[in-house]
Amino acid sequence: MNIIDFVYDIILIPKTFFDSLAGKSKLSGWAFLLLLFSVFTSMVSIPVVLGMNREEGVLFISAFTGFRYIVTVVLILLWSLILNFTAEILNGKGKAVGMFNAVMFSTFPLVFSIPAGFISLMVPSGYGVLLFMILMLCLILWMINLQLISISSIHGVSYLRAVGVISIPAAVITALFLLITIVGVIILSTIWAMAVKSINIRPF
Repeated sequence: MNIIDFVYDIILIPKTFFDSLAGKSKLSGWAFLLLLFSVFTSMVSIPVVLGMNREEGVLFISAFTGFRYIVTVVLILLWSLILNFTAEILNGKGKAVGMFNAVMFSTFPLVFSIPAGFISLMVPSGYGVLLFMILMLCLILWMINLQLISISSIHGVSYLRAVGVISIPAAVITALFLLITIVGVIILSTIWAMAVKSINIRPF
């Protein structure tokens, strides 16, 4: 894969790029390399925005990049399997391997995290972090759009149906998270109330 062609395709003609991944049954080494670079650049942007000195930044990046990369690969694997399963329910025709490769390639926008970090340093103090968050939100929306295009290409479904492929599991995961949070709060509140009650009735 030519890097220049890849950058051109995924920015200007992403549908053509993801169409080329459909039907492939092998994992792409380029996808893993891109994901590593995306994770690295996003990690570098954090010390830049937070104003860490050189030693602190190097320590932060070296300590957490490898761990985050492994966690990201695992999460992308799980997410791509969920997307593939949902797409098949909605009459998708793609393969799980192609979906895994596509989701990794869709992290490409994160390579712009470093420029976003430096741009945020150019604004008056106090607004840099806010600007960085806005820029990162734009990159995340771009990444989601690439995932939608990849689902459409890999599984041969419409863009609108691809929205459903992402929305259904996202809604289920959000509902489960809220349910677990509510149950956790209730349990902790009950334990706290029991602890307070036991302290109040303890004889002196």
